[in-house]
Amino acid sequence: MADAMRRKISERPMPDDIEWRDIAKLGRPDGLVLPHVSERRVTISVGHASVRSVAPTANVTQIAVNLKSRADIALRRAKLAGRDCSVGYDDILAKFGRVLEHHPETNIVVIDVGRNVGIKEGQEFLVFHPKFSGSQPLIYNDGRSSRRLGLYPKVQSGRLEVFDVQAEVAFCTVHDNKLSGQFPVGARLESVPLGSISHLVSEQDREATGPLTRVTLQSRLEQLARGKSKPFALVFSLANSGDILTNYGVAHANKILASLFEKIHTNMPPSCAAGQIQPTQIASIGTELPAMRLEQMALGIAEQLEAAFSFRPSIKIGLFSATKAEKEWGPRTNWPRGLLKIEKVLDLASYAATSVAESVVRMRTFDRDTPRLVLYASRKAKAIEVAEKDFNEFLDMELLSDQVVNQMMLTYYETNQPQKAGDIVSDYREYIAKSNDRFIILNAALVKYAADDIETALMYAVRGLSLGELESLLDNPIYPIILARMMISATASGGSKVEPTLMTNVLKVALKLPHEQLGARDRFSFQRALQKIDSPQTVH
Repeated sequence: MADAMRRKISERPMPDDIEWRDIAKLGRPDGLVLPHVSERRVTISVGHASVRSVAPTANVTQIAVNLKSRADIALRRAKLAGRDCSVGYDDILAKFGRVLEHHPETNIVVIDVGRNVGIKEGQEFLVFHPKFSGSQPLIYNDGRSSRRLGLYPKVQSGRLEVFDVQAEVAFCTVHDNKLSGQFPVGARLESVPLGSISHLVSEQDREATGPLTRVTLQSRLEQLARGKSKPFALVFSLANSGDILTNYGVAHANKILASLFEKIHTNMPPSCAAGQIQPTQIASIGTELPAMRLEQMALGIAEQLEAAFSFRPSIKIGLFSATKAEKEWGPRTNWPRGLLKIEKVLDLASYAATSVAESVVRMRTFDRDTPRLVLYASRKAKAIEVAEKDFNEFLDMELLSDQVVNQMMLTYYETNQPQKAGDIVSDYREYIAKSNDRFIILNAALVKYAADDIETALMYAVRGLSLGELESLLDNPIYPIILARMMISATASGGSKVEPTLMTNVLKVALKLPHEQLGARDRFSFQRALQKIDSPQTVH
């Protein structure tokens, strides 16, 4: 949008011919001549910043202040880049840094990006000579005229790693320099993102395997499926990449990932293929091997890698195995639709790795409970968009269950989106209806109550309460408190009848909660409701 606005302004002469005629009608001074169209162009510099999503509980005022600050930083960068330029804050780190100085005696390079654009120690940059950055025109001048013949190609000149960060500058060591001398002032920089490992993988491994992309791995899996063999997929995930980035930077994280790739390639059978499917995930695929052997090899690779680095990387492993799936679901005719699709094999192994990301467990094979664990991880992280995407994926793969539905409705409920949570209960009520887990049913009651659907909430509450002892609700005070409030509201509205004995028992259980769990207002309300039930004049 910012770039479209910039182009529209720069392409329109000011004033245009119509505006000039209108000026003439109003009367213009004698001798005033309309300049050539090239002299009536106005250009602007634009800096912009954005956020992908805002959590319902976020401090919107602070987010707005941060956005304005980032847009100002982007605007200054746009002005430095030249006239008629649009720069996004998120793009500064990626492609708008420049070399300020290459110190000849220390071989230290100073760059013009710093802490204000998110630079951290350990960040890597590729360096491009100003002429060979892919944007410099090749101009031929024969002494009489000049004409553009093309563009100088984009050619990498070297690589830097940041070791000291200040507000607006950073200092770097040189890891590679292909020039005959120093990097020139103004040489362009591109940040090396997390997961960029091709330049780190040894020449032997790179020639042998790639590393393969997700698309190539998928093609290999399809070839295996056509050959009637049973494929497997192992996914190795760097679970603590965030901690590594904070403490050591991108360069260290990428070295770990490159080492992981090399160990997978070295330790897995030659018939297997390895590749990178996500920035922090390396996969290995092949024809089915005994499950025990697969697990031993995978765990051995993880242990080798973790022992090789002082800051221990946390490697989590996910496995999808056709043999294991047959034990879990039976013959293929009984499998959910998603398990029958060869294009989903990598996803299923990746989900298995994600499901143990925050667990002490190191490895998991995809099974019936994996979707619940995946959504639980997103729920804990309040990653609503990720949870929505995965929930829809599980729906498409026919992997929904009462447990999965429960995690999705709680994700919305715990992020203050009661209507969306209530919609999940309504849209997938058949899963809740079949559930024998009283707490899933009581969760549906809590969600519907929050969505102001008291009648449906009461229906779920009565069913859930019938499946166990009321006293067990004291382990989680939210249940007796919300259920008591719900029954009081239903009775006060007159729209729903609450069985007096059930309501009495719920109120008594709620009143057993200690003062630090049950507030004074609720305690007074519950005691008053209990007195009304016991009072003869309130009996109808």
